[in-house]
Amino acid sequence: MDLFGYTKSDKEVTLENAQQIKGLKILFDFISKEEEIALLNNIDNSNWLTDLKDEFNITVTNMTIKQDE
Repeated sequence: MDLFGYTKSDKEVTLENAQQIKGLKILFDFISKEEEIALLNNIDNSNWLTDLKDEFNITVTNMTIKQDE
């Protein structure tokens, strides 16, 4: 038991939550720790699109969302 009274592991809690989403499958340890670090470094060092106006000349000036009745 930890400070908050939980007795389940993170994996057990994750799997229980995942079962609520039909078709979702979780594969623990799908990649190695080294592959994970390399992948995250690659993502962090990539150029990110941060401004749609510059990339696609898109400007959103007004948007209305209506709920179907």
